[in-house]
Amino acid sequence: MDILDEIRIHFPDKNLAAIGFNFNTFNQPESRFSTFRELMLRAGERFRTEVKLFESSSLNLLRIYTILGLSGSIGMLIFGDKIRLHVVTNGEIRSDLDNFLKVFRHRQIDEKSKYVCPHCRKRGCIDVLLTYSSIIRRYQDLSGQEPILYENLQLLGESGEPAARKIIEENSILAARTFALLKKELPLDRMMISNLTKTGYDIFTDEYCKLTGEKDAPLNLCSMSLSDVILATAEMVRKEMLGL
Repeated sequence: MDILDEIRIHFPDKNLAAIGFNFNTFNQPESRFSTFRELMLRAGERFRTEVKLFESSSLNLLRIYTILGLSGSIGMLIFGDKIRLHVVTNGEIRSDLDNFLKVFRHRQIDEKSKYVCPHCRKRGCIDVLLTYSSIIRRYQDLSGQEPILYENLQLLGESGEPAARKIIEENSILAARTFALLKKELPLDRMMISNLTKTGYDIFTDEYCKLTGEKDAPLNLCSMSLSDVILATAEMVRKEMLGL
């Protein structure tokens, strides 16, 4: 609740439409979920806002697979605090891809990059360019700004802030290269990427189709909304007026 209080300090009531909670419900004890649910309810009452629960990414993918009535296989590559890969095949979450991912996340996607991976010693591998911390570091190097949250970087990019916009554009091209490699190395009927902004997804789609010769790009599971972008634009105007 203290963390939520901090969020409320930075975002006026009228700008916070919902609070999202991410909880892995798979094989969790009932008592833990009950406690977590109580936290959600109290947060909603205290801050008088909508509260949403998000399950783990693999369960989200399975849910999407089921709701859409898909068959065969679908894979979702996630660029987060670390690189994750979830695959559902014939209605089952696969758990045999850890070794594949350990190798794949060090595939080189920008041989001219100045960033060298401390693990594989390659320039411009997936891991050194597309984890959240890597993306924020690149933004800092480009803008000279203090570290920010990845979500705020996306919002700033959509609102037109030059450095953030450039990082979003670069990320989209790098992500397209990554998915083109994944398509070659892992037979999948469908693929999905998560949380690309509209600008990012448009660039990603163009680049992916050029690299693969396909007409359709992987689906984009995006939790950003139009209200997010409106909020970001207002924040950019405020900073400009105050000279921040």
